[in-house]
Amino acid sequence: MNPSNVKLIAVAFVAVLLCAGASYAMYDNDEAGGSPWSLSNVVGMMPDERPDAVDDFFVNVNFDDSALQPGYMYSDTLNDLNTQVQYQLLALSTSTEPTGHAHEILLAAVASYADSASRDAFGMSELEPHVSDLMAAESLEDLTAFLTGSGYTVAEPLMKITMDLGIHDTSHWATYIYPTTLTLQDPAAYSSATADQTIAVYDAMYSELLVLMGYTPEQAAEMNAAADAIERTLASACLPASAKNDIVGYFEHMDNPVTAEELSATYTNFPAADILGAQGYSDDEYVLCEPDWMAALDALYTEENFEGLRTLLLRNTVYIASQFMGDGFQDVYLKYSGLTEQTALTVFAVGGATSVYNGVLNQVYLDAYAPDPGVVQQLEGLFQTLKDTMAQRLMENQWIGEETRAYALEKLEAMTIVIGGPDSPDYSAFELPSTTGEAGPLADYISMDMFNKAAESAKVDAQRTGAYTSGNMSYKVDASNHINANTVFVSAAFLQGGFMVGFDESEEAKLAGVGFVLGHEITHAFDPNGSRFDETGAFEEWWTADDRERFETLSGAYADYFDMFPLLPEGTYTDGDMVCGEAVADLGGMAIVLDIAEGIEGFDYAGFFEKFAAYFHETLTPEYAEIVGAADVHPRYCYRVNATVQQFQVFHDTFGVEEGDGMWLSPEDRFQIW
Repeated sequence: MNPSNVKLIAVAFVAVLLCAGASYAMYDNDEAGGSPWSLSNVVGMMPDERPDAVDDFFVNVNFDDSALQPGYMYSDTLNDLNTQVQYQLLALSTSTEPTGHAHEILLAAVASYADSASRDAFGMSELEPHVSDLMAAESLEDLTAFLTGSGYTVAEPLMKITMDLGIHDTSHWATYIYPTTLTLQDPAAYSSATADQTIAVYDAMYSELLVLMGYTPEQAAEMNAAADAIERTLASACLPASAKNDIVGYFEHMDNPVTAEELSATYTNFPAADILGAQGYSDDEYVLCEPDWMAALDALYTEENFEGLRTLLLRNTVYIASQFMGDGFQDVYLKYSGLTEQTALTVFAVGGATSVYNGVLNQVYLDAYAPDPGVVQQLEGLFQTLKDTMAQRLMENQWIGEETRAYALEKLEAMTIVIGGPDSPDYSAFELPSTTGEAGPLADYISMDMFNKAAESAKVDAQRTGAYTSGNMSYKVDASNHINANTVFVSAAFLQGGFMVGFDESEEAKLAGVGFVLGHEITHAFDPNGSRFDETGAFEEWWTADDRERFETLSGAYADYFDMFPLLPEGTYTDGDMVCGEAVADLGGMAIVLDIAEGIEGFDYAGFFEKFAAYFHETLTPEYAEIVGAADVHPRYCYRVNATVQQFQVFHDTFGVEEGDGMWLSPEDRFQIW
């Protein structure tokens, strides 16, 4: 539901944890004199001359690698690798030699999507069966019949339904009920100063689509006004996107188990339980993630608001369908997305336009770029070495109590790693309708969507089997820790280069790259968020109260340290609380690999630290830096490099950092947690 400009710019996520230590200092922007470094990785802010490594290590290493290609807003190691992977996907989408049935499905989907003549020939015929009852509805009773009847809706049926692991029991799947996707995505956007202007642009798009469906411009304007009023009210009852950065707080907020009977008894207007049943999600218990939103929807579900509710469903449906239709519909989609037919096809082929083909792309990429067994074996061995090293650090930790320590070691031992990608559904009996020559891309989309939803609803009340990799795909450049499953995931795409280059080079390069990444992910299990999940991934407290208090004091102090690092716009600073989990994980990952380095004779520490800083090169435009600085839970790379390495005496010794240098941090002010 977001027709914004689409660029092939990867935003990759590599998770990280907190650090370790028995001493800490509180920092204040004024008292500490501000940061010794500027936001130097932004276009126009790089110094004219390379600074000494003892003053700004990040800039010293990355001084010659700060250019940004024309038209790009962002560049780093992961972004560059993601661009490479997108070219691989494009090649697969135009191949003449399928590697398997999933590849045949992909090629058929791309060919159908690219067939403009077929789009125009089908017109609205492929959409009509899915909107006719909705368009003919004249009352709330008709709307309810639509939502509880067919079992399939192109758009979300006024709520989002997903399957995921249970909050307190990760051995079984649970059915989650979320707020429906809003036009402006973030509920907070509806109270911004530019909300009216932005909504007007969307309304113009919706109006053009509704007119193509047969409504007059006047009718479309009235329909949009009614739907906008519904969305504004719902948005006021939804959690803002920023609230989800607080993972622990969000889990606490959404921990609301309800039965179908309780849903019907509590929310007497909106037929949530009946819709869940019609969609195939008849479960013994549901997780109602945002009760305030459901209460608001229930209050809105009245005859008086019928037109707004109907229009909300109708315009969401036609927007989704528009990119797969011809006869003017795709023209509207392209106009408001800022795309051409060719760029839209490119975005579609690499999985950027819709998620319904994610499973197909996952299997196609795995078939073509399955991790080499030798690399997998090396990764698994390194992962175990890193776990063993972390275990030693846990046993030597001075501030944690024996009860918590024992449980932490148990959790670490239970941690698993998944390399490559998730298991894809069985596509052997699935064929796209377009392969018959009697259907177009919208029929393909609907067929694929129904297949995926059937596979999801089949998990209802089912026991989880196999590794958990929900949301991960082989073709997404990704290394992450599923803290709700105690599992580290490394994608096949991640193994194509970037941080993995170290496996073909020196021990220093290996530890600075993939070693640090895996150490970072391991530490995430013990960061301010991951530490609230047990060895099975269940959301349960396993710390003693005293240990939790000490941990929060230490991590809070490190968050305060990051508060002094400046961002854009001028006068704003890093939100230490927001980036604390990632900053702590960086510190933990570095501590683990440096412990391993101590056992390697002749280890080149200078080369190691330089490789680490180079892996984390980053260049942003000022505009993009302002956006990500306010929303990204990762510190900007110039700070995550400098603030991480300066915590370790071996860095000071290697480069001769002395008091008065920009990289100097006195021993009593350094942070160490694990």
